[in-house]
Amino acid sequence: MISTDSCIATTQHNSLLNTKIIGKKITCKARLLDKRDFQHLIKVVNWAYRGKEGHEQWASEENLIFGDRVTYDMLLKDIEKDKNLCTVIVVEEYIDQEENGEGCDQQDKILQPIGCVKIERDTIHDKPIIGMLSVDPSYQSKGIGAILMTLAEKEIKQVWNVDEAHLHVVNVRDGLLGWYRYLGYVENGERYPFNIPGTKILVDEELEFLILIKKL
Repeated sequence: MISTDSCIATTQHNSLLNTKIIGKKITCKARLLDKRDFQHLIKVVNWAYRGKEGHEQWASEENLIFGDRVTYDMLLKDIEKDKNLCTVIVVEEYIDQEENGEGCDQQDKILQPIGCVKIERDTIHDKPIIGMLSVDPSYQSKGIGAILMTLAEKEIKQVWNVDEAHLHVVNVRDGLLGWYRYLGYVENGERYPFNIPGTKILVDEELEFLILIKKL
């Protein structure tokens, strides 16, 4: 049993935030979600979960579930919550303005969100859940997903002072489940029905969430 004191976030900061992070042929930075991210990040999250035209994705739910994965109101609620209960981390890539069609100064850089991850819990006594793991399909297979998971785990351990992370994963997403197992997560035998307002299940199979855990 974890004491109340061990669940309370401290003033300590995630050591990877606002530092350069090297992926597979990509350099990016991570920071906390800001309202200026909302417009583009909504696209990124929904692309990651519901598909992006012209991109084949190994972890999309587009053939399983219909309906937005995230909306402006959802992100607004997340950002307004107590940071001890909900944190959304955004990963950005440095992009040359010339390549982005906004100028020709090679030394000027802009930051563009390419992924995010959320950690949340109902109370400081609950185990944190890692969710909304999203990478723009144009940037997948570059190690961004693993970077986001590392960021989330460090936030849980370094900032929230908790030594265990939980995942809720749809039972038929075999590829994703395999990837999480590779990262050290194991099923604890618990499951609960998939019942998300505003979504429609597109398959005949019964969808459930499996609970996976990892000691940090």
